[in-house]
Amino acid sequence: METITYNLKPDGKSSDEYYETIHLFSKQVYEQLEKMASALISDYQEFIQYNDIEKLRSRGEYAVELLILGMAWQRYLGAAKHTNVVLLKLMDVLFQWRNKYFWIKPEIDMVRGWISGHFMTPKISKFHRSRRFTLHNFKRLILWLRASGEFMDEVRRLSQWRRFCQMMGRQVTHQTLEKANEMIDWFREEAQMELGAYTDGVTRFLKEEHHRYRYREDEIFTGKEPLEYHLNMVGAEIMNRGFEEDYNKTRRCVVLLPKCMTSPGDGKCRAKAIGFDIACQRCTPTCNIARISRLGDENGFEVRIVPHTSGFITWLKRWQNDPDVGLIAVACLLNLVTGGYEMRQLDLNAQCLLLDYCGCKKHWHPDGLPTDINTDELLRMIKQKTEVLSENRMVV
Repeated sequence: METITYNLKPDGKSSDEYYETIHLFSKQVYEQLEKMASALISDYQEFIQYNDIEKLRSRGEYAVELLILGMAWQRYLGAAKHTNVVLLKLMDVLFQWRNKYFWIKPEIDMVRGWISGHFMTPKISKFHRSRRFTLHNFKRLILWLRASGEFMDEVRRLSQWRRFCQMMGRQVTHQTLEKANEMIDWFREEAQMELGAYTDGVTRFLKEEHHRYRYREDEIFTGKEPLEYHLNMVGAEIMNRGFEEDYNKTRRCVVLLPKCMTSPGDGKCRAKAIGFDIACQRCTPTCNIARISRLGDENGFEVRIVPHTSGFITWLKRWQNDPDVGLIAVACLLNLVTGGYEMRQLDLNAQCLLLDYCGCKKHWHPDGLPTDINTDELLRMIKQKTEVLSENRMVV
């Protein structure tokens, strides 16, 4: 099996060891972040409640947002400060147009790729990190992230942190941004030691392959460094714990699989489009989606195929007002936290599960590499919910 960037089973056998590692490491990360930023997270939760911004989420999720802030500050602020504001606003408008006017999306992507390749991406990580922890720099960073189109859900979260800083004043602004930088410095070293074996391919890809993405609309997305992969690994695990209680109360389970998991024997997928749905025809017994569909028959869960993450939030809305449905969303590592934020936005009861490796034709492989998941981890999520439901029935 070809490793493009990340691989949860570097030995080629199983990703079981990865899940053992990430379950333990994420717990250690959360405990350390609590030590580093307990008071700050408490103050932010009070701000959220006082301003009625959202239903309060787990402390771990807010800690992950601080890690995201620290990562973005160190990696993208230099580019944000050295990219013309007019161009950033133009890129933002073009991104909105590509989502609204889908028939001209390819042309818009070409324009965005050209602008990004000339003016945005060459400046990523080219400047020393700024110690000027100011609202002005914070605003400029958010503007750049929004213009890139790759961090829309993160922008929503970080915008609330900026609002918090604005209300609390200059001293708290400095303390918050400084703390976020301290947290990501600690996380970078620890994550590389614990998770680096699963992202060995990222450095090679960036050095040998990523230059081919220059002037492409997905240049920023595919150009992320190992730290961002590690942050998604831990972030997804911590978000799952935040979702867990409500997910375990649901009675029906739907597993959402990306189309890149199809592996038909003759290379031609016979899945049928029915409205927004794509229905697997089980034409090839060894196809990963057909195999998991059979597991669903045996273990009481449904399977749906999601065409691509760009339409994910539209696809999810059918379950927005159904508290009895628990979702397990499978996605590529770099899409996982974003998918979690989208499910939070719709107040869905869900869990996230990583693809063992990436391989979609759109971003990573010219012919498309059939992807896969750890079915033992999937069944653990199913069994966990079933056991909680059984215990609740016994109590009643």
